[in-house]
Amino acid sequence: MTGAVLALDNVSIDEGRSRVVDRVSFSIAAGTVYALLGRTGTPPLVRCALGERKPSEGRALVFGEDARKTRRKLRKRVGVVGAGSPDAASRIRELRRALENSPELLVLDDPALGLGDDGRKALFEELRGILAQRRIAVFLAAAGPAGIEPIADRVGILAKGRLALDEDLRLLLRKFRRIAYRNEITETRTEYGNELDRFDAVRVRVRGWGVEAVVSNFEDAAFEAFRRQDGVIEAVSSPMSLEEIFAAVAGGSAAPDPGVSTA
Repeated sequence: MTGAVLALDNVSIDEGRSRVVDRVSFSIAAGTVYALLGRTGTPPLVRCALGERKPSEGRALVFGEDARKTRRKLRKRVGVVGAGSPDAASRIRELRRALENSPELLVLDDPALGLGDDGRKALFEELRGILAQRRIAVFLAAAGPAGIEPIADRVGILAKGRLALDEDLRLLLRKFRRIAYRNEITETRTEYGNELDRFDAVRVRVRGWGVEAVVSNFEDAAFEAFRRQDGVIEAVSSPMSLEEIFAAVAGGSAAPDPGVSTA
């Protein structure tokens, strides 16, 4: 975390008797857009990053200094945009105002919350245009990934208060895949169930026709060997969007599929 614009170091946050954030660590380098995604936990982490709240455990550092102790001084170097404005045009104006003093860190607290698809697109297109012209670190916290993929350099995903994933976005999109195939017992293969181990399966569904899995450690060479494995039939892989990866890691809002098991 040395030299990071923003760093959270083993931050835990308690609300009453509940731990809503548990030992979260990540850092944001200069010129990097970091998107932290989670249905819960992101608002209190933003408040810690801005020095508005003291973590129950751990440290929040901005420009190497304690965010809470030096919040007044540090805010001069930080621009903040939230979801308070009623529409996309208002939030774009708020974004422009936040950048008037050329901050070194821009904090976006779920800036597209409540906007429709068109409003979200307009806001993020404005942000992309700004980032193309200036080098600035961005901490973007949001409940979900809609519209984030064209903007983020690195992504963190919170699940049950913990940082389940922290990865460069391009690498993340390469490593996560959906694999579908049929399993068969053969003369040389009398059992199965561990054939996905090399891919670090996140979720596995057993269907009537075969198996569908979301994996987090996909490699082309390993998949070719998998396809040639005795008893693995008609194996295919397909890429996943950030929204699909988020649903697999953080869990969907719908009731769990009865055919799903978590690896």
